[in-house]
Amino acid sequence: MENTDGGNIKSVEVITTPPSKYEAQGSAVLNIKMKKSTNEGYKGNVAGAYEQSMYPKGVVSSNHYYKGNRLSAYGGYMFGSGHYYGRNYATVKYKDESGNVSSVWKIREQAFYNATSQNSFNLNMEYQVDSLNTVAVGGNSFFSMKSTANIDVPTYIYDGNGVLDSLYHTKTRRDYPQKNNTLNGSFEHKFRKGKLVFMSDYTRHYFNQSQDVNTLFSLLGDAPYRSQLLASEDNRRISLFSAQADYSGTAGKYNFETGLRYGNVDAKNNFDYEQQVNGQPVAINGLTNEFLYNESVYAGYAGLDREIGKWGLKAGLRGEYTSLEGRAVTTAEVNRQEYFKLFPTLYTLYKASDDHQIGVSYGKRISRPPYSYLNPFRLYSTPYAYVTGDPHLQPAITHNFSLLYTLKNRHNFDLYYRYEKDPSLEVMIQDYTTNTIISKVTNIDHNFVAGLDYNSNLELKPWWQTGIQISTMYKEDTFQGADGSLQINSIVSFFGYMNHRFTLDKKKTWSAETGFYYASPGVSGAFTFGDMSSLSASFRKTFLNEKAELSLIFSDIYRGEKQTTTVRYANQDRKAYSYNDTQNFRIQFRYRFGNQKLGDKQRREADEKGRL
Repeated sequence: MENTDGGNIKSVEVITTPPSKYEAQGSAVLNIKMKKSTNEGYKGNVAGAYEQSMYPKGVVSSNHYYKGNRLSAYGGYMFGSGHYYGRNYATVKYKDESGNVSSVWKIREQAFYNATSQNSFNLNMEYQVDSLNTVAVGGNSFFSMKSTANIDVPTYIYDGNGVLDSLYHTKTRRDYPQKNNTLNGSFEHKFRKGKLVFMSDYTRHYFNQSQDVNTLFSLLGDAPYRSQLLASEDNRRISLFSAQADYSGTAGKYNFETGLRYGNVDAKNNFDYEQQVNGQPVAINGLTNEFLYNESVYAGYAGLDREIGKWGLKAGLRGEYTSLEGRAVTTAEVNRQEYFKLFPTLYTLYKASDDHQIGVSYGKRISRPPYSYLNPFRLYSTPYAYVTGDPHLQPAITHNFSLLYTLKNRHNFDLYYRYEKDPSLEVMIQDYTTNTIISKVTNIDHNFVAGLDYNSNLELKPWWQTGIQISTMYKEDTFQGADGSLQINSIVSFFGYMNHRFTLDKKKTWSAETGFYYASPGVSGAFTFGDMSSLSASFRKTFLNEKAELSLIFSDIYRGEKQTTTVRYANQDRKAYSYNDTQNFRIQFRYRFGNQKLGDKQRREADEKGRL
């Protein structure tokens, strides 16, 4: 949770197989439990940070919380401004029928992003009517109305012998102001052995993107012989609404929970294109369009748990009925889907002793595609490269199996297997008829992952703590290739992370932390990713009776977060190197005032917002 004081967090629990209470969308839930506080009063903080990577960035914020006998109010504001950089160098090889390289395209993309006015604020109020009834209302907003990008992409074309033949140079100017506004409310009533909670959220998402793609075409050693302008307007308006009722309580030796939920998304996307060649307008048939999307999800769930001696048992069942329609107005293409699916969950935990716990879990989940994935329009980065979505995307269904073992409440092992049917992924295709690189979101056939995770937090000395996370897994993705055949991309991969936390003085006002991770090569659909690693370090000083805090943070110290991406099968051959300016230095300051013994209120977001 952004802007939350870490001292008020009781625990952070990553639920890899969430119970039926949670929406079936997604694969994991982060459950942040705050420390309860009966204190009354006011507290607040002000903070600021400056970050230097290739370009400078900065952020300032202030948060305030008041807790009275019946009324509580909390809110905050953040302002950020920065310049960002990204680099992506790609080499694409085209082959003839004999499999020999006939031409090589070398693409050298550099992107410069400016977001000079990023604003977010939230305001929430809670009123305890009496000991049994509580009402809450609130809202939050994010708006970045001065977001722009300048992208420079020279492309060099070589023949099969490696001789430079021609080139084209694309310069793109992009403006993309956006904002989100959310309103929410809740009512809670307590019974003698349970409680009933009603909640509702409404979000309005606004996104406008204007883009000019200017390209000059040249032969080797000659002045440009042709120019082309692709201008586009992408306007999106998305409304999200949800309402739910949850009841939890006890009956004898059982704890149970049940509830109902309704969620709706209503989206409208207008996409207009205009093309000019050598200053003359030229029509592009089929690109200008209007896309309308409406989706409703009706859900109900029930769950039951009980402890029997050394055994803990929990089971749940969630049912979701989905009705959706996607309509491309200009082309009169309509996609309608209706489906009902059940999502069971089952947990068993055996506490053999205080030092040994063994658990088994199973959960079925659904992953609906982000709304942008459903958009069928083409967004060109050059005249020979574009990305596009698919309004016919199916939701992915995932089955999660886990065997967990905890040793001495410190060492955690998770042996797991996950099978996912119809996941939505980006597949890159070299279209030989037009020499175009198409990045299309599609449903691949399936993937599965089997692996073992280990994590632990250890105290090596009173002044030295360390955290360890180690994962190894086998992953296999099966996807439909550019030629229509099924392709398999598989790999055994490894991930390791270790951080060390040091207290540098007896008064505990100086501290330091280092972190390092390594990720071996991995796969996603048709892509194979190279290995990555990163080293970070930070130093922290508290003063003024721990009310003030100054931190210095160094990230990606040796630029290990460079990514290599390869697509290579049949006649598809592309390799890219990317870097997103992750090496940086950050200095930040925070000052707290008021009664810091007050707890923080946990912010919540509607499930649908995760798909924006």
